[in-house]
Amino acid sequence: MAADDLLNRVTVLEQKVGRLEELPDRLGSVEGRLMAVEGRLAAVELQIVQLRGDMCDGFSALRVEMQDGSRKLAEMMDERFIRQDAEMRRLNDETNAEMRRLHDETQTEMRRLNSETNAQMRMLYEDLKSAIKLIGEAPPS
Repeated sequence: MAADDLLNRVTVLEQKVGRLEELPDRLGSVEGRLMAVEGRLAAVELQIVQLRGDMCDGFSALRVEMQDGSRKLAEMMDERFIRQDAEMRRLNDETNAEMRRLHDETQTEMRRLNSETNAQMRMLYEDLKSAIKLIGEAPPS
């Protein structure tokens, strides 16, 4: 039985040595794959660097566009406020002119009505004086 045990142990050792002999070939394969991974990793690293540069350029361009847009918007708003201010001044001048015209028209109408009232009052006064004179000249009853 010791011989069988020895034979089994030798067989196991031979299998292990056979696998160890394959190890350099497998390591070479692993090393090749590792080099391929390193190459791909370097390519990814380069792409990340390029992406960072592109993003930096893009953000810079966006910043410039936003500043330009902001400046243009401010100019448009200034122009619009200037136009609205001019329009408001024009309308204010028109309103003031219309108010002066209506004021003058009202004063003229009030003077005309006052003259008419004064004329009617004079006429009534004269009528009253005539009536009083007639009453004074009438014989006593």
